Amino acid sequence: MTHRMPRPLVKNAAVLALGLGLAAPVLAQNMFRCGNAYQDRPCDSGQPAKVVGKAAPSPTVARPVLDADCSRRGAAAQKLVWQREAGVTEEASTAAAGTPPERRLVGDVYSRRGTAPEVRAAVEADCVVEKQRAAQAAVMLEALARQQEESGAAGQRAARPPVNDAPPPERVERKADAGQKEQQQQQRCAALVEELRQIQVQQRAGANAVTMERLNQQRRDAERARRDANCPV
Repeated sequence: MTHRMPRPLVKNAAVLALGLGLAAPVLAQNMFRCGNAYQDRPCDSGQPAKVVGKAAPSPTVARPVLDADCSRRGAAAQKLVWQREAGVTEEASTAAAGTPPERRLVGDVYSRRGTAPEVRAAVEADCVVEKQRAAQAAVMLEALARQQEESGAAGQRAARPPVNDAPPPERVERKADAGQKEQQQQQRCAALVEELRQIQVQQRAGANAVTMERLNQQRRDAERARRDANCPV
C-alpha cells in the first residue's frame, strides 16, 4: 500500500531542497597565465596558455556600490594575489608596476593575508575610506578658505569708507587666482598628509626588508613634497 506524504510535509521538503540547492558552493574558476599576464579567462587565440591555479569566487553577498577607481583598484589587487599564489615575488610585481600608485598597491597587497576575494574587499574598503576622508578634508578646507575670505573682506570694508566705484576687473581676477592657488595648495597638503598616514599604517603592519625600505623611501618622498609645498607640519 502506497502512503502519500501530507501536503505540509511535501511543501516543507520542497523548501528544504531549494535551500540546500542555493547553499551549494559555486565551483572555483581557473586562473590562466597568458605570457607574462594573469587573468581569470582563457588567453586570446595565438597566445600560449597555462592554467596556474584556481581563483575562488567571491561569496554571493551584497557588495557596496563603488566608484570606478575603487573598483579598478580592487580588481588589480585580486590579480596581484593570484600572481602571488602562482609564485610571483613582490620584487617582480613591483618591477612590473608602471606608476608609484601601482607600486604602493603591490606593497599593500603583499603585506596582507587572505584569499583573493578577501584582499580585494579589504583594498576596496580602504579605498572608500580614503576617498571619504579626502572629500571631508576638501570640504573643511573649502569652508575654512571661504571663512577667511569673508573675514578679510569684512575687515577691508570696515577699514575704508564706502566707495561707489567698483574694483578694476584685473584686481578681481588676481584675487580669484590667488584664492584658487591657495585652495589648491591646501588640497595638495591634505592629500600628502593622507599619503603619509597610509604609509605609516603599512609600516606598522610590518613586512620584509625590501618592502620596508620601499615604504621608507615613499615616506621620505612624501615628506619632501610636503616641505616643498610649504604645508604646515
